[in-house]
Amino acid sequence: EWERQQGLEECCRQLRNVEEQCRCDALQEIAREVQRQERGQEGSQMLQKARMLPAMCGVRPQRCDF
Repeated sequence: EWERQQGLEECCRQLRNVEEQCRCDALQEIAREVQRQERGQEGSQMLQKARMLPAMCGVRPQRCDF
């Protein structure tokens, strides 16, 4: 659990470094890359998490549509 929290904080820190209008594009690209590697269930969970990440980090936009 602690490691996951650390990972989330790192993700949020990196997300804040990306310009607001580019965040969803960046997340989508990363999620698709992971999806290609993971395939199946893991991959679709990754997309789901990526969409929620801005809200979890408290940054705008709150939600990405991809």
